[in-house]
Amino acid sequence: MKKVEKEQIKILQGVRDHRNNKLVQEKLENLKQAAKGTENLMPYITDAIREYASIGEIMATLKEVFGEYREDSIF
Repeated sequence: MKKVEKEQIKILQGVRDHRNNKLVQEKLENLKQAAKGTENLMPYITDAIREYASIGEIMATLKEVFGEYREDSIF
């Protein structure tokens, strides 16, 4: 593992240690419920970010609802 990777992991762990994880989970659940409907997701994404949810956590939440895109094979 490179030095930069180690530093970023340490920073991310520090953020996760000092944020309100219960509130982050609440915001991610709100995002998931909104994604199941037709609402604009940006307000829910920004709410999660304001509580220090990571991009990975947000993407994992959206992947639960929408799945992962796989391009159809032509050949």
